[in-house]
Amino acid sequence: MPGGRFGRASALLSRLPLPRRLPELLAVRDVVSADPAVAAASLTGLLGDEQVREDEESLASLTMPALVIGHRGDPLHAIADARDLAYRLPKARLMVASSILEFRVRPEPLARAMREFLGQIDW
Repeated sequence: MPGGRFGRASALLSRLPLPRRLPELLAVRDVVSADPAVAAASLTGLLGDEQVREDEESLASLTMPALVIGHRGDPLHAIADARDLAYRLPKARLMVASSILEFRVRPEPLARAMREFLGQIDW
């Protein structure tokens, strides 16, 4: 079975009901219930020592529409980084959320902005 005993444990954790009054627990549950390989790769990317070399030409060559979502108060990804990324990508649009939990707690404003963004793409 993929994931072994950890995969089974994460599947069980993902089904735990959580009280609606504690939305921050949703994020914790999602992290601990993630596939272990995915969680490890994500943590390595977030906490790794290696600095990713930003290549201006590489970013400028990404010409697909991109929606960059950021929020103030993110300890790992400053809103200035999201603004900078949106500026560097030729067809990017920046959307500022109120918090990391906004899409879970009050999804409609972000969902509406995402629908609008997707509606403007020439498929």
